[in-house]
This record gives sequence, structure tokens and C-alpha cells, in this order.
Amino acid sequence: MPTMSPVPNISEVSDFSSGISGIVGTVLLVIAGLAWMKAKAWFAEVITDVKATKVQTTNSHDTNLRDDITEALTKIDTLTTSVGEVVSGMETLNAKQEEVHEDLGRLDKRQTEVHEDLRETRKDLRFATGYVRDVDKRLIDHVDKMRGGRDVPE
Repeated sequence: MPTMSPVPNISEVSDFSSGISGIVGTVLLVIAGLAWMKAKAWFAEVITDVKATKVQTTNSHDTNLRDDITEALTKIDTLTTSVGEVVSGMETLNAKQEEVHEDLGRLDKRQTEVHEDLRETRKDLRFATGYVRDVDKRLIDHVDKMRGGRDVPE
């Protein structure tokens, strides 16, 4: 006859199994709690970001964003026109400055020519003065010779 094997004691296995189930359940509850706290913090951050975005995009005045952009573009066009006028004015001033510079160059050249003419005139004047003095001296000598040493009333 066959022999029967002893039946194991299931109560020990079931106690062990329920102990492990309790531990696993507790671990799962702790993990779920931590995940919920992390998710709750993430949701709070998302809500804060949404509120900040809403504040930034909510219009707090009578016009809408499209009107504000149109007005800004109009002002930029006006500013661009003004800058163009300033640039045009600066180009005109630059051209006039170049003309004045050229005029000053011509005046400087003319001044140099006049200075040279003045030097020549002074040289001629010195020569003429020397010549007149020489003629005057010769005339006085000639008159003195003609008088022969007599006193002639002047």
C-alpha cells in the first residue's frame, strides 16, 4: 500500500503569506502617499503657473493686444520716419561741411598767395627805400658840390 505523505501545515504558510501581503500593502500605501504628495505639489505649481499666465495675458485696460500692437507699430513707423529725417539732415550738414572745408582750403591757398605777395611787396619796398635813400644821398652830395661849400638858404 502506498504510503501517505504528511500534509503540510497550511496555517504557517497562510500566516507567512498574510504577513508578506501586509508588508507589501503597507509599502504600496507609503509609495502611493508619497506619489500623491508629489503630484499634489506638482498640481500646486501648475495652478500657480496658470494663474501667473492668466495675469500676464489678461487685459487690464480698455484696448486689446491687437490694438496695442497696431499702436506700437504706428509709433515705430513714426520713429523710423523721424530717424530718416535726422539722417537726411545729417547728410545735408555733412555735404555743407565738406563745402566749407573746400572753401577753407581755397582760402588757405589764397592766404598763402597773399602772404607771398606781401613778402615780395616788402622786398620791393626795401629795395625802393634803399634806392630812394641812395638817390637822396647822391642828390645831397650833388647839391653840396654845386654850392661849393657856400651856404645857400633853404
